[in-house]
Amino acid sequence: MKDFYSILPLAFAGSVAASLCLVSPAAAGSGDYAQCLGAARANLAAKSYHTVMVMDLNGTPTTSTVDLQKPDRMHETGPGNEMIAVGKQAWMKMNGGPWKLMPSLAGMGSLASMDPSKDFKIQGNGSCTDAGMGIWKGQPAHIYKGVSTSSHGTVTSTMYQLGDGYVHHVDVNTSSGKSTFDFSNFNSTNVSPP
Repeated sequence: MKDFYSILPLAFAGSVAASLCLVSPAAAGSGDYAQCLGAARANLAAKSYHTVMVMDLNGTPTTSTVDLQKPDRMHETGPGNEMIAVGKQAWMKMNGGPWKLMPSLAGMGSLASMDPSKDFKIQGNGSCTDAGMGIWKGQPAHIYKGVSTSSHGTVTSTMYQLGDGYVHHVDVNTSSGKSTFDFSNFNSTNVSPP
């Protein structure tokens, strides 16, 4: 069950960290990297947010959503399943069936302290560059581009930070496909038990 909490920050941290935090120590000291990490930290510092993830791996797209409310609430939906975690309790619903209480989540960590500079190991070789200003869904956006190469292959991503300081969109490309992550409802998402 510990894997459950490891996926909680995946909606944001897993996508952005893949190209922004998994870089070589030399790149970690650069000004562009510091700006990229600052953009990621804004999202991770939010008290709550909603994420829509579309993963197209090997030609099979799937859509999932995650509502995250710190310090310890999450509502995830995916193909055929739905899960809610509040504190050390979690419920799951499969294929539209009834909610079922899952075993205790005792010993799980808190989401309140997510910090990509501390929670992700620096590995592989990569870079993050400030790509300047652009447009995302008709709004001015600061764009960051990341590339990370390791024994698992190359990951490229493009991150769009809007004027509110939050990253609202991330595109991630790997050898097995493309994923997109859209973030919204910062500091206004609520998660309740079923």
